[in-house]
Amino acid sequence: MVIVGHKREREELSGLLSRDGLSLSFSGKEGTGKKLVALSFLRTLLNVSETEDIRKHPDLFLVEKEDEMIKADDIRALINFSSIKSYLGGKKAVLIDNAENMNKNAQNALLKILEEPPKGEFIILITKDFEELLPTIRSRVTNIRFRDLNDGEMREIFPNITEEILAVADGSAKKADAFIHADTKAMNAFAKNAILGGGDAFLEGKELTYVNLIIYTEYTQKTIADMIFEKNGGEPRLRLSKYLNEHYDFRADYLIEKSRKLDKTAKLYAGNYNKKLLLTNLLF
Repeated sequence: MVIVGHKREREELSGLLSRDGLSLSFSGKEGTGKKLVALSFLRTLLNVSETEDIRKHPDLFLVEKEDEMIKADDIRALINFSSIKSYLGGKKAVLIDNAENMNKNAQNALLKILEEPPKGEFIILITKDFEELLPTIRSRVTNIRFRDLNDGEMREIFPNITEEILAVADGSAKKADAFIHADTKAMNAFAKNAILGGGDAFLEGKELTYVNLIIYTEYTQKTIADMIFEKNGGEPRLRLSKYLNEHYDFRADYLIEKSRKLDKTAKLYAGNYNKKLLLTNLLF
């Protein structure tokens, strides 16, 4: 897959290929290309062609848990891999995606090997929240910070992207893709009802999936932020925020409270709660 942007980061990594082992972290917003760059770097490091499945390389250990906790047992398996000589006689690599999902025991188990990686082994932690890692982890890695994708890079990835989606995607290709494939009519209805507090029509016969709620909540938060931005003299980027400000006179503290309720609802929605009741409390 073609990597868009991150020239500086890739040049920095190219200069590290000659090292004889290193502990790295790639940090930055979700959906900015950290994992793509990591896999590209590891292809070069391990001499894997684009036609080969790098995940099957015997000298690569992957920890990929998007929504699960990474536990000490996962790290012990990693340490066992690191204790074995390279299968092909070259360099080895470890990649931990969503490293912020490591619990405290897992992070503590990783400390020694991060401080002194085996000869010829590169360890890469990918995280969207570097500060969530323990200070003892952060001090043992060389962190490469990935910036957000700019509008030109987003257009290169999504040639038909709209200005509105650019405004709400925040430089994240993953967010942009979610908004592109979202039900725009339902998303706008959710945002409007959440802000106005009139959810009768929206709620009738509906039960949102957690994924859709997160997308709709994100869009509503951006709408609220855009409304406040306009009230402070800025130029709004979203049609809905402009419409609401033109037709309603919301106080800033009202909008801020709505934003707080959105955050709380999104967190509770993933759990074992009455989803209809949660939406009712949000939309009224």
